[in-house]
Amino acid sequence: MLHESFEAASQLTFLAQEGIETSGVGDFLREQVVPPILGVGAIVLLAKAIRSSWSAVITIASLSLIALGWFGLSANPDAAMNVGTGLIRLIVPGV
Repeated sequence: MLHESFEAASQLTFLAQEGIETSGVGDFLREQVVPPILGVGAIVLLAKAIRSSWSAVITIASLSLIALGWFGLSANPDAAMNVGTGLIRLIVPGV
């Protein structure tokens, strides 16, 4: 049992290395994920607008904006910090 816990600890040390590079994740999101989401969202919005289903159009548009905002904040950590700071300043003025 003790041997297994030492083995698990050594695996965690391996996973927590500082040499792992994640800077390409934001570029990947901007280049490979966001354009298909925009394309699919535009097609669905046009299809719903042709049927005059305006509640579905508004729902899909708002969910698409939330998803794009999520990807934008995950690709740029400074933007996430600025949004968080802005929200805190709404609640606690003078921060």
